[in-house]
Amino acid sequence: MKKNRLLYSVLLLLMILLSSCSNLRPIISLNRQNTPFGLSSKQIKQSIVTAAQELKWRVSATEDGLIQATYYSNKQQVDIDIPYSSISYSIIYLSSHNLGAANGQINLKYNQWIYDLNNRIHQELNSIHKHKNQK
Repeated sequence: MKKNRLLYSVLLLLMILLSSCSNLRPIISLNRQNTPFGLSSKQIKQSIVTAAQELKWRVSATEDGLIQATYYSNKQQVDIDIPYSSISYSIIYLSSHNLGAANGQINLKYNQWIYDLNNRIHQELNSIHKHKNQK
C-alpha cells in the first residue's frame, strides 16, 4: 500500500514537471489595438501590410477592413486575420500547421510572432502619424 502511494506520488510529480516544461502556451489574439488619432483606414492598412511584409508574412487584403496573413517558418505555418478600421485593429488566430495547436494551446513561437508583428505595426503607425504631424 505504501509502495503504491509512493509510486503514485512520484508519477504525479513527474507529470507536473513534464507539463511545466512544455513549449505550449495559450493562443493569444490581440483585440482592438488602438491606432494614433487622425489616421485614415487606408493609412492603417498600409502600415499593417508594410509591417507584416517586413517580417516576412505573406499578406492579402481580401476585403475592405480585413487583411489575411500567413507566416511560414521551416515546416510551421500560421494563418491570421487582421480586421482594421481608422481607430483600431486586431490580430486574430485562424489556423496553424505543425505548431501543436490543441485545446486553446499552441507552440510559444506563435505568440512571439504575434507580439513581433504587433510591435512592428505600432512602429509603422507611429512613423506615419509623426510624418503627418510634421507637415
